[in-house]
Amino acid sequence: MKAAGAPVLRIVPLAILLGLLAFSFCSVGCSGNGRPDNGSVDPLVEALRERVETARIEGVIAYLSSEEAEGRPTGAPVMEEVRSFLAERMTEAGLSPAHVLGLEGLRQDFQIPARSSFIETPPGVETVEGANLVGIIPGETDDLLLITANYDGMGRDPDSGEIYPGADYNASGVAAALEIARFLASQAGRPRWTVVIALLDGEECGGFGSSALAELIEDRGLKDRCRAINLEGLGGGRGDYMNLWDQNYKKNRPTVEAILEAAEDLGIEV
Repeated sequence: MKAAGAPVLRIVPLAILLGLLAFSFCSVGCSGNGRPDNGSVDPLVEALRERVETARIEGVIAYLSSEEAEGRPTGAPVMEEVRSFLAERMTEAGLSPAHVLGLEGLRQDFQIPARSSFIETPPGVETVEGANLVGIIPGETDDLLLITANYDGMGRDPDSGEIYPGADYNASGVAAALEIARFLASQAGRPRWTVVIALLDGEECGGFGSSALAELIEDRGLKDRCRAINLEGLGGGRGDYMNLWDQNYKKNRPTVEAILEAAEDLGIEV
């Protein structure tokens, strides 16, 4: 799958960013939807249109979906190179280790059953290593707003040997998460919630990365103080719509409404 064109890669992250800004940063002087109370357009909203860089997003997608990344199967040696690339982008974006989750660095290691992976393992090897990459933008409280996207892929076709590039599933989500991190970390004030950017491993082969992160959050006693937005397949379609799934969960409504209003401002069908 080729990387998608510029319009969708610019417009969808903008909508998500606007929603997150309304939800996480807006306080005094805002009506709750990210607009000033006097009804005028917030200058921050206009600035966003120029600050999200399509070329930077596409550069991340190009690397992750390249032959060099070998389809990004969890447990493969190449994944260390992929993680180094992504960790460098996270550091450049201004993310810091998630000490609130007990992590000293950007990495959360875990094991997955070898039989679930997309790689061949020697006889007797029962597990392979996976690693989530997790960074934060500290907020005023330890309430967590998670932005997640999986960076692993399906490796190679077992018959032809050709890689599964995974440009849209889910390199596009990873690239958008990094761009969101860069913008949010550049803001002068702290968000009301602590924003967690989590790039997940072991998802395509069974959701192991998200399970590992959820277990960590629960172990730290933060389960009831956490909301999550997962970015998946952002590069498909015409470039003027996105699908938003909220599972009809009441506590999601403030986040959902902020994103819906941001999408309306940008002319995106949801």
